[in-house]
Amino acid sequence: MNQKPQNLFVLAACACLLLVLGVVSGALAQSVIRVPQDFSDLQEAIDASDKEALIRVAAGTYYGNFQLTGNRSLIGESPQTTILTDDGEGNPDAIITINGDGVFSGFTVTGARGGGLGMRLWLPGVLPA
Repeated sequence: MNQKPQNLFVLAACACLLLVLGVVSGALAQSVIRVPQDFSDLQEAIDASDKEALIRVAAGTYYGNFQLTGNRSLIGESPQTTILTDDGEGNPDAIITINGDGVFSGFTVTGARGGGLGMRLWLPGVLPA
């Protein structure tokens, strides 16, 4: 029997397995930060995270003017229980400024003054007016 085709098949299968494991381990390598477990302050968690991080935020009210950049994703527990609101300092028109490709979900944003939505978005490829 000719062993070359069988050996080639085994070699190709091993290469595919290594490729899949590499992709999966890369996806699993995304850092996950939990607020308030890892950081009690939301902006400190954002600042300390790498640009690809997933930041999971537990239910609660978080005061501040937050800056989310890069590909960071900010995921609140639920809009009913996870609230971002103004702390009375900083920019009262923007409770959160988002500049990047990350995901922002699971929050209620409130407390903006001057009739603003409370969010400022800078989307990739779109220049602000």
